[in-house]
Amino acid sequence: MKKLACLLCLIPAMSFAQITFEDVAQDVNLNWEGKSFGASWADVTGDGFPDLFMQCHSNFFDAYFNDDLPRYYFNNAGSFVQQEILDEISETDWHGGMMFDLDNDGDLDHLSVTGGSSANIFFVNDNGNFDYVNQAVEFGLDNDGGVGRSPSVIDANNDGFLDVLLNDLDHGTENVGPRLLMSESGLDFTDSTAEYNLDWPQSSFSVSNDLLGNNNLNVIYLAGRATVTTLSENQFQQEFQFPSNRVYDFTLNDFNGDLMPDIFLARASKYDVFDQVNNDLIRGYVSYTPLNEVMQMVFSAETETPVINIFPRSTSTDYLVVAGNSLSNGFEGEVANIDLNTAQNGFIGIPAIEDTLTTAHIYIGYDQDQNNWVLRFASGLNLTTEIGIEILGENVEIVSTSGLDDVALQDQLYVNEGEYSFNPVLQNLFDSNDNSVSTISADFDNDMDIDIYVVRSTYAKNESNILYENINNANFIRHEGAWGATGDGPGIGETANSVDFNNDGFMDIYVTNGASTFFLDSAAVNLYQNSGNSNNWIKLILEGVVSNSPGLHSKVLVYAGGVAQIRYQNGGFHRYSQDDNRLHFGLGQNTLVDSIVIDWPSGIHQVLEDVEPNQILTIEEDLFTSSEEQPFNDNLIRLYPNPTNGRLQIDCLASTLLGIKAYDAQGRLVLEEDNPSVKNPFALTLSSGRGIYTLEVITDKGISKKKIVVL
Repeated sequence: MKKLACLLCLIPAMSFAQITFEDVAQDVNLNWEGKSFGASWADVTGDGFPDLFMQCHSNFFDAYFNDDLPRYYFNNAGSFVQQEILDEISETDWHGGMMFDLDNDGDLDHLSVTGGSSANIFFVNDNGNFDYVNQAVEFGLDNDGGVGRSPSVIDANNDGFLDVLLNDLDHGTENVGPRLLMSESGLDFTDSTAEYNLDWPQSSFSVSNDLLGNNNLNVIYLAGRATVTTLSENQFQQEFQFPSNRVYDFTLNDFNGDLMPDIFLARASKYDVFDQVNNDLIRGYVSYTPLNEVMQMVFSAETETPVINIFPRSTSTDYLVVAGNSLSNGFEGEVANIDLNTAQNGFIGIPAIEDTLTTAHIYIGYDQDQNNWVLRFASGLNLTTEIGIEILGENVEIVSTSGLDDVALQDQLYVNEGEYSFNPVLQNLFDSNDNSVSTISADFDNDMDIDIYVVRSTYAKNESNILYENINNANFIRHEGAWGATGDGPGIGETANSVDFNNDGFMDIYVTNGASTFFLDSAAVNLYQNSGNSNNWIKLILEGVVSNSPGLHSKVLVYAGGVAQIRYQNGGFHRYSQDDNRLHFGLGQNTLVDSIVIDWPSGIHQVLEDVEPNQILTIEEDLFTSSEEQPFNDNLIRLYPNPTNGRLQIDCLASTLLGIKAYDAQGRLVLEEDNPSVKNPFALTLSSGRGIYTLEVITDKGISKKKIVVL
C-alpha cells in the first residue's frame, strides 16, 4: 500500500507557480461554430507548429445542418489559416480523425472514420501538401459499412510500420466492429482482425501503453467500460476491465510519481436530462423507445403563457404533440413552437397515455390543482426518437422528473499497483453531479507533476470545466473554473485537447462545444492559451529509424534535480481526438536536464546527458548507441513484404549481412546464400513455391530467424 500513501495524504490547499488560461480562439482565427466530433492536432505541414483538424457529423439529414463541414486550420506560427477540404469529397457523417505517417516518409497522412453511410476518408500527404483525393479504398482503409468512432495506430508486429485500429460500433451487424488493419510495409493494409483475435464487439477509442513496465504492449479500449488487453505473440488477450461504467473518456499518466501509468476515468450520463439553464429557461434532451417507461417532467411558471419549443433529431423524425384533453398536432421533421396558456381550456388537464402508439408522442397539460405543467414522452415505435426541448417564460422552474435515464456518476482515479491491480483513490475529490465527458492530462504549470483537466456538460447544458492541480504527486486540488479555461460558453461541451500551439513550452487547452444536435447556436471552440510562469521545460520529438517513424510505444525517462519523470509515446489518442503527441516535461526551477533515457520499441536503449532546458528537441533513434554493451537485437533485422509473392527485401540495421538460409515447413534447406551482396537492403527471391518458410539471416552480430509466408 505504499504507492497509495502519497496520494491519500492531506496537505494544505496551496498552489505552486500557478498559471492562468485565456481564450484566444477568435484572436488566432479559429472561428468554428456548430457541431463537432472531437479534434486532432499534428504538424501536417512540417513547419514545426501543430495544425488542427476539426471533424463533425456533417449529416445533411440533420434538421439543423448549417454547413458544419470538416476542415483544417493550418498553424502559421500561432495564427491559423482555414482550409476547407470537402469541395470534391461526397462522404458525410465524419467521425474521429487522426494524422499518422503511413510509409515512414516523414509526412503525416490523414485518416477519418465515418458512420455506416459511407466509406472512410484517407488523404496522402505529399511533402506537406494534401490533394484531398480520398484514397481509402486504394490503401485498404475504407472499412465500408463500419460504424466508425475513432481511429488509432499501433505497431502490432513491431516491423516499423504503423498498423491501424478502427474503433467501431457493431450495431448487431456481422463482420462490422473494431478492425485491425495491418500495414504491408506502408503500401497498403490487410484486415487481420480475426488472425490477431481482436474479438471485442465495439469500441469508441483505444490507446496503447505498457501498464506493467515489462515491455509488453497493452491496448486499452473503451466500450462503456475501459478494458485492458495485451498483444502477445500476435494475439489480443483481455487482462482486466475497470468496474466503472458509463465512462466517456480516460487519460493514462503517472499521477503519483512512481513511474507507473495510472488512469483517470471521466464518467457521464448525458441522455434523458432536463437542466435549469437560468430563471427563464429550461432545456431538455430525451431519447426514448418503447422499452422506456413514460418519461415525465413537471415544471412551474410565474407567467400564464410559457412557450415550449420542440426540436426533432432529423428531417425524417415524425412526432405528435397532444396538449390537454382536446388539442393535438402532428409534425414531420420540423420544429414545433407552442404558446402555452393556463387560461385556455385546450391546455388544461393531463392527457391520458394511449395504450398503442404508432408514432412518438409528446403530452403536455396544465394541472390546475398543483399549478404546474406536466410534460410526458411515450412511443410505440420500434426505434429511438431523439427530441430537444426548450421551455421559456418568467421564472420557469423544474419541479420534478421521473423515468429519465439520468444517474449520478463519480469520476474515478485509479492508481496502478502492478499485475493489473488498480485501486481507486481520492473519491472525496469528485462530485457525482460533474457529468464529465472528456479529459486530458499534462503538466500545465511545469512543476514536474501531472495535472488533470475535465470537460463537463449534458446534452442540454454546458457546464464550467474543472482543473485538478497535482501537488508534488501527493494530492490534487480541485479548481472550479479551471484557472480560466472554463469552457462554459455557448454550445454543449464535447472534447478537450492538450496542445502547445505556439511552441512556448507551456501546454494549452483546446475545447470543442458541438456535442449535440440541439442548442448549438453560436457554439464556438475555445483555445485556452497558457500564460506560463518561471518554470522550465523540455519537449521531445522522437524519430524512429528501425522503430516506427514517431517512436510509438517508446518509453522516455527524464531526470532533473533528483526527480525522474516518465512518458509513454501512445500517439495522443483519446475520445474522438488526437492530442499534440510531442512529449512534454515540466522541469520546475531546474536549469539542466541530467539525462534523457529512451527505450525504443526496437529494443534500443538510448541515453542523452546534460541537456539544456527550454527547447523542443528532436531525437533520432541511434542504431549504434552503446552497441558494445547491448546484446544482438533481433528487431534490427527487417524483412518485407511479408507475406510475399517470393520477392522480398532484407534490411540489416546496425549489423553486416554475412549469409542467408531458407528452410521449408519440413525443415529442408531450400536456399543458401554464403556471400550475399553487401548492398542494403538486400533483394532475395524464394522460388520454392507457396508455403511457410523459416529464414536465417546471418550477421556479424548474430543470427536472426524469421517466419516468411509466400503466397
